Amino acid sequence: MKASVIAGVLLVVLLGLVIGNACYLENTAAHIADMVSALPESPQDDTPRAVEKILTYAQKHKPYLGLSVHFSAIDRMLELCQSLLIYTEIGDVINYQVTKATLADAVEDMGRLEKVIKG
Repeated sequence: MKASVIAGVLLVVLLGLVIGNACYLENTAAHIADMVSALPESPQDDTPRAVEKILTYAQKHKPYLGLSVHFSAIDRMLELCQSLLIYTEIGDVINYQVTKATLADAVEDMGRLEKVIKG
């Protein structure tokens, strides 16, 4: 009887951790997606700061995202952020727009699996 109670408690804790991780991943991906969508269509004077904020936020959350998201997906998102920053600084509008769209897709891919859980 005691083993059943312990197993039940462990199951509830495990389910809580899984649900908490799913919520964390979804909220983090949504926040990054919001920051990317707030970027202007072409680079402006304040765009490098905004891109650096995205990059800093993503790097800060990388270890925790890595619990659920494969590191190659996270690294791809970070590389796209760095490319976007470079294109912003040199004023390359075409590559900025392409990279911004690709980054938005990468962030959506990162959070897609957890959205399926919620229905």
